[in-house]
Amino acid sequence: MKLCRPYTGYAVLNIFFNLLMSLFFLGSFTLFIPVLQMLFKTVPAVTTPPESLNLLDIDSIKDNFYYIIGSQISKYGEVEVLIGICVIIIVVFLLKNLFRFLAMFFLAVVRIGVVRDFRNNLYEKITILPLGYYSEQRKGDILARISSDVLEVEHSVMSS
Repeated sequence: MKLCRPYTGYAVLNIFFNLLMSLFFLGSFTLFIPVLQMLFKTVPAVTTPPESLNLLDIDSIKDNFYYIIGSQISKYGEVEVLIGICVIIIVVFLLKNLFRFLAMFFLAVVRIGVVRDFRNNLYEKITILPLGYYSEQRKGDILARISSDVLEVEHSVMSS
């Protein structure tokens, strides 16, 4: 974890963009299912205005959302609303993929930086060891341990 401290800002950006990506992923289909149901007349369009908007009440938010969509359908027609929904879905998917790319970009900075610092620390440690250590240990064993340790650190950075 000491090696991750210089990259805390990048890790925070990774978390932020992962949250945005999750938000757009959840909103991409769940928000548009009721709209498509109204457009294809499996659910009647709501044209009467709800009482008031209460942001703490899910039913109030849902009723207001249904009313807005129902009024848009009656005002502009089904085809125009469907075209608008398609455009919104495309934009939402583009934003979701953009945020996913940015999250992976900042994760790569953290992963590469930590692995580079770990390899530099290992190199410094190996170069200051006495020559007697190398005569007692097999060279292939030392290289295999170094490679597997670096790979394990890289995987743990990616998973955490």
